[in-house]
Amino acid sequence: MAERDALAPFVAPSAVVVLPDDHLRALGAAYARVGAGRRSRLLAGLAVLLVAVAISSRVSEIDPVTVWHKIGGLTSYLGTPSCCSTSRRLRSTAPTGPP
Repeated sequence: MAERDALAPFVAPSAVVVLPDDHLRALGAAYARVGAGRRSRLLAGLAVLLVAVAISSRVSEIDPVTVWHKIGGLTSYLGTPSCCSTSRRLRSTAPTGPP
């Protein structure tokens, strides 16, 4: 018991550093500035991408409204080449023998 009482006032050093309030405020402000910069760069990049897609769709004579209305057919179109790539499917659709 005497050993336990002798160790009671001992406080183990902590690896956590507690910064003063003025340092915390400065770091918080710097973090907020960095976050705002990243958000603005992201929005600028998305705007540039949107403009590039719009210009490329006009140059390639694609009507974005038609693409938007027929977007549901995209999955069936993408599934078509994969089902036709099997040799069994290709043999069954090929004409056999002389006409």
